[in-house]
Order: sequence, then C-alpha cells, then structure tokens
Amino acid sequence: MACSSCKSSTCTGCKNSSISLPPAIVGGTPGTAGTSGSSAFVYIAYATSNTGANFATSPFTGATYLSTKSTTTAQTNDATLHAGNWMQVLEPGTNGGSGTNGTDGIGISTVIRTTGDGSPGTTDIYTITYTNATTSTFNVANGSNGAAGSDGSGSQILYGSTVPDAATGVDGDTYIDTSTKIVYTRAAGAWTLKVNLTGLTGNTGASGTNGIDGTNGLNASVTDGVAYGQMYELNGAPKTLTTSYEGWNTTTLGENKDLTYTVGTGITGSTFTATTNFTGVYQANIQVAMSVSAATSVYTVILKNGTPISSTEVVRTYSTQSTNGAFGITELIDLNVGDTIALAFKRTGTGTITMTPVNVSFDLVKVVGMGPQGATGTTGLTGAAGASASTNYAALLTNAGVTAAYTATPATLASWDDVKVDTYTGTASTGILIATATSDVFIDFNITASSGLANVTYTFEVYKNDTIATGIKSTMIFVADATESKTASIRYPFAVNAEDTYRIKATAVPSSDLEIKTASFTIKHV
Repeated sequence: MACSSCKSSTCTGCKNSSISLPPAIVGGTPGTAGTSGSSAFVYIAYATSNTGANFATSPFTGATYLSTKSTTTAQTNDATLHAGNWMQVLEPGTNGGSGTNGTDGIGISTVIRTTGDGSPGTTDIYTITYTNATTSTFNVANGSNGAAGSDGSGSQILYGSTVPDAATGVDGDTYIDTSTKIVYTRAAGAWTLKVNLTGLTGNTGASGTNGIDGTNGLNASVTDGVAYGQMYELNGAPKTLTTSYEGWNTTTLGENKDLTYTVGTGITGSTFTATTNFTGVYQANIQVAMSVSAATSVYTVILKNGTPISSTEVVRTYSTQSTNGAFGITELIDLNVGDTIALAFKRTGTGTITMTPVNVSFDLVKVVGMGPQGATGTTGLTGAAGASASTNYAALLTNAGVTAAYTATPATLASWDDVKVDTYTGTASTGILIATATSDVFIDFNITASSGLANVTYTFEVYKNDTIATGIKSTMIFVADATESKTASIRYPFAVNAEDTYRIKATAVPSSDLEIKTASFTIKHV
C-alpha cells in the first residue's frame, strides 16, 4: 500500500513519523462455481398459410408465411414446432401495365460532298442528312502533293561503226560496234570490251553433189594476128545494183593492141570490139574484188553483143558479216569482126544495194595459132641462115608451203623454190629480167595461200623496174576463217624493152603472215 504521505509503495517510514501505517489486507476464501449457461437453438420455416400449409425449411416461390422458433434444447423442425408461431410476410403484387413507347431515335440517311473537288491543298465541305430531314456539315482538309522525287539513273544502248571514244555516252551505257559486232560497256569514264556477238565458225558443211556436165565449147579456129586489151577500175565509186544485168562502165584502159575500146554509158557497159584481121578465139580473164552495202547475191556475166554468155555467169553471196569478196571468170570466146565483149552485174534482194569496186580487171587476149594450110607458093630464093629460135621465158615457182610476214609497205614476194628460164633471167630477189629486146610479153601470176589472221586483205601488184605498174594487181581477202585457202591471179600483156625487170610485191592490211601453198610468176614472149 502506498504511503499516504509520499505515495511510495516501498516507503518504510515517512519523514513524518507521526503517521501510522495500517496492517496488510488479507484476501477471503474463493466462492463456489456458478451453473453453466444453457445453449440456444433457432429454427426457421416457410409455409403458404398460418396453419403451416406447404411447410418447408427453405424459401420457395409462393411462401407468404414465416416462422422463427428459439429453444434451449434441440427440436425437430416441423409444423408442430412452429404451430401458432406463423406470421404473414408481404405477398407479391400484380404485374404492372405496359409503359408508354419511347421517342423515336434519329439516324443518318446520306453523307454527300457538297463543296470542293478533292484537289490537293483545298478544303471540302460534306453535308449529313438525318432521317428526320435535318442536316449538319463537317469539313475535310485535302493535303498538298508531296515534293517531286529526284530523277532516277538510267542507261541507254548506243551503236556505231567505230570503236567508241571517251566523248561517247555516259557511265552505265552499252555500245555496239556494228562493223566488228563487238559490245562495249562504260564505267568510270572508260569503255570496256565485253563480248563479240559474232559466233564461232560453224562446222564444215557436207560436200555438195556434183554439178551437171557443161555443154561442149565452141569449135573455133585459131586464126589471124595478135590482139589483146585490158580495162580496169581501182577503188571506184559506188554503183547501184539492180535485179537486171547492167554493164560495167570504166574509163580506164590499160594495154591495148588491135581491139576497139569504147567507154560505156548507162547500162551499156564499156566494150572491146574485134577488128578486121583479128578474128578467132579470145581468152577472157576477169578478176573482181568488191564490197557491197548489204547482204545480197551478186551475179556477174560476160556479154557478147549485149547478150549474156550463160556459161560465164558466176554468183558470189555476201552476208551481213562478210560484205567484201573476190572472184574471177575465165572463158574462151569466138569473136568475128564487129563482135563486142563487155562485163555486167546484177543482184538479188530488195531495197537499194550498192557495190564498190576495189579492183576490177578485164583482160581479153587473142589465142594465136596456126590457121588452115594455104596453097603451095612458088619456091623462093634460098635465104641466109637465121638465128636460133628461143622460147624466151622465165618462171619463178614454189610448190612447198612457205610462210612470210607482210605489212602495209610493199615487199617483194620472194618465196620461190624453183627457177625455170630460157633467155630471160629469173631470181628470187630481183624478179625476172628481160635480157633482150622484146616487143610483146604476157605476164601470168597465180597464188594459193592462207592467212595467219582473220579480217585481213593481201594485195599483189606488178612492179616494172621497181615502179608500180598502175592498175596491175589482184587482192585476196580473208574475213572470218583465216585457215581457208584463197587464190589470186594477174594475167596481163606488156610491151617491154631490154633490161626491164619485173617482180611481184605484196602488202597486208593489217600486218599478217601469209602461208603460201603454191605460187607461179611467169613472163613469156607472146
């Protein structure tokens, strides 16, 4: 117990010694335990009347009476337990009547643009029409067009007949050289070769069937004196070819003896005419080297008195890859006084096609022989002994294949492995020397060879005393197949003097080796 003075429970004696503390309080004896409380039980029931009709312990539809019963002991939850304890709860009301209809809603009938056309950068107005006939509007802003895009990069295909230079085209372009069929592309300012459109040489075709036998030649006598002539054309002007034969016109006459030469005009052609005392058999030798402007077949024929001699007709076909070519005609023709001889050309195909003469030569030489035996003449006086007769000839020959290099500078054709001479002198280096005076000789040159390079032209020319004899030449042109053997020839009459020297010189464009199969160079007295 706390001190009443200092309020301390541990005080053993306050400073006020006059206060006496009461004795300690002692607790009483505990009382007896009380009886346990009773448990409570609650029962709930449902019925349709206050007498418990349709009694149920769970709610159900139509139950309008409720009973709750509390007990201190457990009971059976039945109508007996709840008898007289029922109370009525609220009964369900009758259904209410239908409500009035609501106000009709408003819908959208149409939406139509009534102002504007949708152009970029403008504003269009649209009108909405509702189902109650009212309207409203709204605006739609059309955006402006975007900025134009930058130009795209493209390329083009160019073409021409020469190699393209730096000023041609732009990077990315393609160029076709129509003369060589080579395709180039351009990059970093430079043209680079990409492909050659010309295909590889095809396989050799099967051999053709033999042609039919030709008709017999003329039964001509060899009579009268010597006559010969030559007309030619070098690097001539282009001439338009037609599908009918037209004469070849040239104003260039070479050597001529006892033939009448007439310059042709129009379609007539330049002619030689046989004269009195010079009738008989003539040998015509024609060499033609030309180019054409388009693919075609060119026909060539000798005309006698304006009529084609069918046995002399030859045809040369040119393709788009090969528009250059050469060919020849050799024929024996019987001529009487006044007969004319000319050369004519025609072509196949359509459109305008021209031929450009590179080297065309027409040699006509009378074949000299013995005429019919004349009547026996009177015996003449015995003459002095004459000089020994001589054949007067020289021939340079080669029969073995030899190869020599040639350039655009004329070089002596010196690949001879055999020399045959009588009076005249022949050597490989100097050609053929006419040792004694001779009025008339005949030059005959023939060569068969192949090239060491494709697309090359060889030209063979006669040099007299180391000076070119104008117009006396022949060409050999290689296009795609350099290994193919080709021929060239020169046949020409000359009036010569003693100590004249003759030789053959050759050029090649571009420079190339020439493999000679056979060759002969002969000069003989007519």
